[in-house]
Amino acid sequence: MKNIFFTAMLGLALFGLIIPDADAGKRHKHRMCHNGGGPGGGGDDQGDDPGDSVLCEIELPLEISGDVPCECELEVQDNDLDVFSSGKNVSGLAIGSVSAYCNTTAGFRVTMTSDNGGLAHDKSDALLDYTLDVAAISFTPSEADKDLVEDIPEANALEDVAVELTVDATGALEGNYSDTVTIEVAGIL
Repeated sequence: MKNIFFTAMLGLALFGLIIPDADAGKRHKHRMCHNGGGPGGGGDDQGDDPGDSVLCEIELPLEISGDVPCECELEVQDNDLDVFSSGKNVSGLAIGSVSAYCNTTAGFRVTMTSDNGGLAHDKSDALLDYTLDVAAISFTPSEADKDLVEDIPEANALEDVAVELTVDATGALEGNYSDTVTIEVAGIL
């Protein structure tokens, strides 16, 4: 009885009923081609026309695909200057530049965040309101609203764009005023 069971299992394995197909998931096509002499088949006549030598063709598609990841670049250059060196009322002073790029078709989002919500005085709680203009983006931070979020529809809309400051320190207390603005870019997917 054991021999019959073993023989049956061996037979099933040899015919592929138990062992899985090693080519599973592969596309496969096979066509038998014969070198025949025309529609009737037999004969050794090759013919003189090179087009006659192709008697069978096989074709299968080869799919090629890949995903390019979202990548963003940001460069911020600070001119490192005293913004009040020419006077207390400053308008359109170039204090640096920004270049930003994301390889997304829908553009990118720019977020600007002020640490202080204005130019903070180093000796008191005084704040000076100011505006930063970067291309078409105008950012005026305040204590209540320290963030600006703006969508840029073109992938290369910010390329070496000047950052311009407008601030009026008329009547301000003596001392140093400063703020740090963090600029962030994110691709819109």
